[in-house]
Amino acid sequence: ATIALFVNEKPVWEQKKLASANGDSSATEESAVDGIKDQITALWSAIKQPAIWRPALFLFLWQSTPTGEGAMLYFMTNDLGFGPEFLGRARLVSAASALIGVWGYQKFLRSVPIKDILYWTTIASAPLGLLQLLLITHANRAI
Repeated sequence: ATIALFVNEKPVWEQKKLASANGDSSATEESAVDGIKDQITALWSAIKQPAIWRPALFLFLWQSTPTGEGAMLYFMTNDLGFGPEFLGRARLVSAASALIGVWGYQKFLRSVPIKDILYWTTIASAPLGLLQLLLITHANRAI
């Protein structure tokens, strides 16, 4: 975090002022509206690329679908009797597992094509996600 203290940057408008004060003829005065138009044009040209809008649309649709997280929290606290301390520890284990997953990807899966990784993780996560049904239907008590 302290690396930010070593950054020496100046706003673009301040750099243009300095360049025009030094007699630099390449520094043209642009109004703020022209700068905003240039930014919007550059943003729109980036968004129009299929490599940008397709994943963005997928993420939007994926995150806008409803989840059962609230109902599962209710089930875990009221039906199973899990307290806040246990749920906090479970979140800690989940966060540590995510870090281990990032390390594992960097160490072992970096050279594997992303298409293969997505395929196999989808196949592996589908049955693991369905394990919650065993818990909710209390089928785990019969096992």
